[in-house]
Amino acid sequence: MCSMSKILRCILFMRALNLTKSVSDMLYNPSMLYIDIYFLINWTMDMILIIITGHIRRNKPLLIRYMFAACLGAVWSFVPVIASDMPKWIFAPMSYIGICAFMCRVAYSTKGFRQLLKPVIILYLNTWVMGGILNFLYFQTKAGIWLKNILYGEYAVPSVWWLFICAAIVGGVWIVAWDWYRYISSNRKIIYPVEIQLGKKKINAMALLDTGNRLYTPGGTPVSIMDHNLARKWLGDQEVEKLDDRLEGGIPYSLIPYQSIGKEQGVIAVIKADQMIIHKGTLDETVATPAIGISELCFSAGKEYQVILHGGI
Repeated sequence: MCSMSKILRCILFMRALNLTKSVSDMLYNPSMLYIDIYFLINWTMDMILIIITGHIRRNKPLLIRYMFAACLGAVWSFVPVIASDMPKWIFAPMSYIGICAFMCRVAYSTKGFRQLLKPVIILYLNTWVMGGILNFLYFQTKAGIWLKNILYGEYAVPSVWWLFICAAIVGGVWIVAWDWYRYISSNRKIIYPVEIQLGKKKINAMALLDTGNRLYTPGGTPVSIMDHNLARKWLGDQEVEKLDDRLEGGIPYSLIPYQSIGKEQGVIAVIKADQMIIHKGTLDETVATPAIGISELCFSAGKEYQVILHGGI
């Protein structure tokens, strides 16, 4: 991101740090801006943030897309240098909203506004956390001096490599911490009572919130999965048999390809209900036109739930 963090502003604009010959044969000159070094800094930091955001979202890493998205952010960082007279009311929305959304769209191939909004928010949070940690390490602890002495000797000036190494270390720790949190959370089942309605047909069930469910319709709507037996109680045996046999003339449906453990490829019939009410203690959340996939299996036998809620709902 072109806003990057406070630590980048310290390096590039406040001239708090100098670039050493290990990065370039030319030392950082307060009166000059070396385009290659400036691009390298922004591209590297953007790349680290995009990788972290993709890991949190469980995206399959696509190196080319990640690299191109980081390149977009690095190129945009030249705008305040080239067009220094650009009004802030024009530059700020483009920087904080436009280019960030464009980078996420390229890196993660999102579809629809809702799918795009989540990675944008995660990317900003990661930038805020990364910038805060790097500032704290450098200005509030001896970690910066300690690392500088190891790399360059006692009297060497800290270079941009300090930023890269610390950012990589902080990013790695952040990913490990997130995986640990995800592992702990996965051991806690979150089950809600739900009420699903389609026309005059209503059904009450218990639903498991599954953050690992990544099934979407082509339009970007999250798909929740319903047990086959519960679907028969809700829609009726004849309607479900039409869905099973892929017949027309019943409830409108679409077929969505999916992959799961034990089944490399398959398709699932998905219908659009009128609404789904999720009872969260004293708070009820209503989801309009939820996508409900009718499982071919009866997965609820001996379990506390009959519906698997999509984590994006």
